[in-house]
Amino acid sequence: HKYKSAGWSILDNLMNPFWEFCVRLMPMTLAPNMITLIGMVINFSLYSTMFYYDQTLTQVVPGWTYLAFAIGLFTYQILDAIDGKQARRTGSSSPLGQLFDHGCDTLSCTLVALALAHTLQLGLGWKGKLLISTIWAPFYLAQLLEFHVGHIRTQIGNIGVTEGQLGQIGVMVA
Repeated sequence: HKYKSAGWSILDNLMNPFWEFCVRLMPMTLAPNMITLIGMVINFSLYSTMFYYDQTLTQVVPGWTYLAFAIGLFTYQILDAIDGKQARRTGSSSPLGQLFDHGCDTLSCTLVALALAHTLQLGLGWKGKLLISTIWAPFYLAQLLEFHVGHIRTQIGNIGVTEGQLGQIGVMVA
């Protein structure tokens, strides 16, 4: 199985040497799916903390939860970038591994969208749903594109997922 990307964004190109450095720190015995799972668990745990303090997505939660989620999102981004690199490095790349990665990414995408709606105190009315939909739609369309053409596009022009995630981190720490 060979993963085929349709290109990289500006920040992907800048971050790739850092991601390559990070993947070399991983032991060869570490399964790529474990890297994926750890990233998803981080997002789930940290969003659960935000949700514990406010279930309506309309209230201010303790400031440390925003910072913790921002740090967790950056960590998730690194882990998501290196899980495939680890799979190729260890020769364990497979369609099932890619499905697991994209499944966990789907859950994480949902949690990240909810965290942003929570940070902006949009609630679950039309504003919150619109924000969540604008995050889900490109993700869904990228998966659909990959299914039909055999490669995945994670950017529009030079702007992609990495820029979006770093933008959200900026909003959360502001």
